[in-house]
Amino acid sequence: MDRLTFITHIVDAIVSLAWPAVAIFLIILLRPHFGGLAARVESLKLPGGTEAHFLPREVDPGFPVAKSIGDRIGSLNAVQALALARAMEPQIQRRRPELRALMAQLDPADRRLTEGLLAKEKLLNWQIFDDRDAASVKEWSDALDLIERG
Repeated sequence: MDRLTFITHIVDAIVSLAWPAVAIFLIILLRPHFGGLAARVESLKLPGGTEAHFLPREVDPGFPVAKSIGDRIGSLNAVQALALARAMEPQIQRRRPELRALMAQLDPADRRLTEGLLAKEKLLNWQIFDDRDAASVKEWSDALDLIERG
């Protein structure tokens, strides 16, 4: 093997290892962002025509907050849950029609406004299906702050 052939083989070996090295480098570099990306996957098609669709980025920050809202509702006693249900009741009229219909179906007699434990259950259902936009999250947080202080 002459010198030129040897150099050619070494360059080919380096080039064949370059793309895995770049892939590993990018995975390590972008690792903190993969968790948020996985939470935003809306649909994924694989083999052949690999394709992925993601929810808008603005939804991502709401997920952890919405979970903490659920935890906060879950830790309320019956009296606090009833107070929260009454405080949040005016907000439900501003929600999506689908959510209003779901709440009407889950609690047709509005018992969440008179029974504490039922209020807690219905509030947990509501926050799961509620919008994750900044205004909704703020409404929940403000109402919970008021109830937990009081």
